[in-house]
Amino acid sequence: MVKKGEIRLFSNGGEEDKEVFSLLVKEKIPFINYGPTSEEQTPILEYGYWKFIGIKQIKKFISDWKANNLPPLDL
Repeated sequence: MVKKGEIRLFSNGGEEDKEVFSLLVKEKIPFINYGPTSEEQTPILEYGYWKFIGIKQIKKFISDWKANNLPPLDL
């Protein structure tokens, strides 16, 4: 199971960022919000070595999390 802190959210507070935050909370995905990022394209979700950028990729990550089909943290 994923531990809190293994999933890191970086966002600049835009509308998509707020939607992602709500989805993560709704689905009870244990993440840590690292707040603003200097990168223009947000939101960004990091899971180990993996990075998910934008609402589409993050929704896919959430779907995989619910299906217990996450990429491995150990490479």
